[in-house]
Amino acid sequence: MMLLLGALLAFQQPPAAPAKTCVECHREEEKEWQGSIHFRNTIGCADCHGKDAVDESKPDGQKHARGKTFSTGKVKVVNVEMCKTCHAGVFEAFKGSQHWEETQDPDAKSNGCLACHAPHATAPADRRAIQNDAKRGCANCHRKPTATQRVAMEDYCKNAEGLESEVARIRDWLAKDRPGISTKAEREVLDECVHKLKSIRTEQHGAQPPVYEKIAKGVGPQSRAAADAYSSLMGKEQEFGKRFTGLALFLGALLVNLLLMRAWLKQRSAHA
Repeated sequence: MMLLLGALLAFQQPPAAPAKTCVECHREEEKEWQGSIHFRNTIGCADCHGKDAVDESKPDGQKHARGKTFSTGKVKVVNVEMCKTCHAGVFEAFKGSQHWEETQDPDAKSNGCLACHAPHATAPADRRAIQNDAKRGCANCHRKPTATQRVAMEDYCKNAEGLESEVARIRDWLAKDRPGISTKAEREVLDECVHKLKSIRTEQHGAQPPVYEKIAKGVGPQSRAAADAYSSLMGKEQEFGKRFTGLALFLGALLVNLLLMRAWLKQRSAHA
């Protein structure tokens, strides 16, 4: 009885106050983060910044102890090192670019990963958005559309988008139920194309004309292979349709003959 009473009293008591979290002070950063690709993948504050002690008695801007495991990410080299924890492949590609060299120069304009990517509102990868964003994209530094970098990026975007379009056509076709049609070869081509698209998203961080030109040339064969795979699927569908139509006509004719035979036998039986 006493145990039951104790349980009831405990249930009626208000829940303990939640522990203080980053977002209680950093409201704007929280709003930006909630629209990011990191939020979608449950990447939180501590995953990038680490944990840190906070002294509430101190004024704003001085509350953090800024221990060894804590990083603000505002310094060029620091934010690059922070990002490479998850994006190792991108980091290696980035190291081969002129942007990386500028990251090592404290007087250069480039600010590491943050030069192109918003720190908290990190959007899903979108070539066009990055290319044309006047604040963080290529257009921020390479203002003239005729600049060598912009031209190379544009050519790369068109080729990559062409491959994405072919991949989308194959996926749409495969999404419909078509029993009786073998799609193994076309699915293998699709897998290769998807792998290619993933790899160039990493390679593009080399971010200079020769890199974009190399990627654009490499995408061409994959696009043609994807187009051929789609044509193959369409051909198989047409061939299957012809066979199905022929079979349907044959069965229809057979059914008519059987009905006629049945009617003739019935008539003959009636006259017997």
